[in-house]
Amino acid sequence: MKAITALQKLVLDPQSNLTDILRNALLISQKLGLDDFKSWCELELKGYEDIDDSNIPEYRCIYGSFHVLNVRNRRRQYVGDQAVGQIIKEGIIFFQETLVSDQDFFDFRFPDDKNAFLKNAFGLNSNNYIFYSKVNKISIKKVLEIIRTKVLEFSIQLDKEGILGEDWEFTIEEKKMAINITNFQGILGDVKHSSVQQTNTLTVQKNNFESLEQYLKCNSIESHDIQDLKAIIDVSPLPLSSSEYSSNLKGWMTKMLGKSIDGSWQVAVGAAGSILATGLQNYFGIMG
Repeated sequence: MKAITALQKLVLDPQSNLTDILRNALLISQKLGLDDFKSWCELELKGYEDIDDSNIPEYRCIYGSFHVLNVRNRRRQYVGDQAVGQIIKEGIIFFQETLVSDQDFFDFRFPDDKNAFLKNAFGLNSNNYIFYSKVNKISIKKVLEIIRTKVLEFSIQLDKEGILGEDWEFTIEEKKMAINITNFQGILGDVKHSSVQQTNTLTVQKNNFESLEQYLKCNSIESHDIQDLKAIIDVSPLPLSSSEYSSNLKGWMTKMLGKSIDGSWQVAVGAAGSILATGLQNYFGIMG
């Protein structure tokens, strides 16, 4: 059977396992030398654990209601009325196993580093607080459907060009044709920050506000918010750790997290926490 035909049948079968679909697509992209698509398949299968938040595909930012749990008295409460995005880095099997559950909603706890940052930003000094998002099962299913569709579009593009892979082997001509196809990046579509794309990184230098300003601007923080931060830093004592941030600085961070939650700063709250923590820690020379 032709490799592309087999892949299309697998994708169109509603009972097929997405892990198997991605493995088939991985093999095809490997045989054709399509490194971008191969890298994407590998990351979806294995997960994005070693990838920076800013380089995670947008469809992996899953929105739910923002909550905090007091583990001492088991009291749960909303942090805000708006949906909050959380980046899910686990491999595709995590999503598949989640869907098997009979639950309609799932509590996704923020990673320890982001939870610590959120506690600090909201002025919760106790270790009793855990931030999490409550996510509808439909949002999980949506991720799988997006990935399945991307693989289908990948196969359609190859089929359109007559690249089929008889008995799962591709001719030299088919490989040349595949390499010359220019719109596979278009198939990846909304993977705006995908690890298969080149991204520019900015380093924040210690006590160099200009470098911090450029870093924040590149992460879509508005100029007036940056100037508010500068005014706070100018009159605040130099902290030796994040726990020593002034009340005004913590207030600014809380404001920015609030903007992330209500959508006026269009960055997922988990990524927002990382952006702020990285920028400020580098500026103050704080190691973690």
